[in-house]
Amino acid sequence: MTGVDKEIALHKLHVDPSFKPVKQKKRNFSDDKNRAIQKEVEELIRKNMEIYIDDMLVKSKKRSDHLGNLGELLERLRKCRLHINPEKYSFGATSIKFLGFMISERGIEPN
Repeated sequence: MTGVDKEIALHKLHVDPSFKPVKQKKRNFSDDKNRAIQKEVEELIRKNMEIYIDDMLVKSKKRSDHLGNLGELLERLRKCRLHINPEKYSFGATSIKFLGFMISERGIEPN
């Protein structure tokens, strides 16, 4: 089968529509658990990439880290059997338009 594996792209919530949503209570964790949660969140969340539907941006604070970050994105694409169109992507750009913003070494600015 070609394309994206169903385990990645297909999600279902088995919810009875007759049930009303219930807001959960705020959970309080110990300081060490809070630090562990924060560390995990910082590693799962867009540290090196910004992805929105079919737009992907690999970002790096240091020029020397960029190839590794780009390799991480390409490895994820390869794992999910996704392909990029080289005509639509620019590699090694120091500034680029992304979702209506200009992203450069100076930061993110409206276009």
